[in-house]
Amino acid sequence: MRVALLMLVASGLLSGCCAELKDSIRSYGETAASAAETRSELIARCKTASTESDAARKQSALEACDAAIAAEDAARKSALELTKKLGPRMSTNETLETLLRLGGLLKDAIARSTEDGKKFDWKTFLESDEYGEIEKDVTDLLSDLTTGDLTKAIAEIKVKEQALLGGKRLAELETDKLIQYSQLQNTRLMLAARKVRVKADRSFFEWVVEDAFPVLLATARLVLPLVL
Repeated sequence: MRVALLMLVASGLLSGCCAELKDSIRSYGETAASAAETRSELIARCKTASTESDAARKQSALEACDAAIAAEDAARKSALELTKKLGPRMSTNETLETLLRLGGLLKDAIARSTEDGKKFDWKTFLESDEYGEIEKDVTDLLSDLTTGDLTKAIAEIKVKEQALLGGKRLAELETDKLIQYSQLQNTRLMLAARKVRVKADRSFFEWVVEDAFPVLLATARLVLPLVL
């Protein structure tokens, strides 16, 4: 029932989306349906462990219990991965802070990797000790960031811009609000200009370091409190 409902909802959400996500939904549904039948059989055998007197059969039933637990854990992890693909999980504030932290980590590691006057290139950097030292932190930050989070941030920042305008023309805004409006707009335009996938690779890291990080350094102090 849960699998069918998830597939139905996801199908509606993705009707205008890319084939890759639709394939993920379809694959998950088919696999989950098959796995559910297997888990049911394992659980049924597991239940006999408490009443089984034959040692060999009892051990077999206990092994079925372990397998059922492992299967349930695998199903949970798969569902979490699918949820991540389906849409945003972060607030706009968290999304911007994540990009800021990523940019800071990468920028610092790049600086350390070129301290001896070495020429920088992404291939060498991604294989360097300096990147290895931050790789886990980078992976952890990226594990919660999705394309949906960035899309959501763009939409919410635009709403904040309109709220600041309050129906007025730009020329009618007080200076402090005009500055806030400008910083929001710069942040939104930076996010909208992204042409790469959210992924731990050169293309995304290059966008973070060269485009996102410089803009956020300039705008974060004013923008982050506005998107709480």
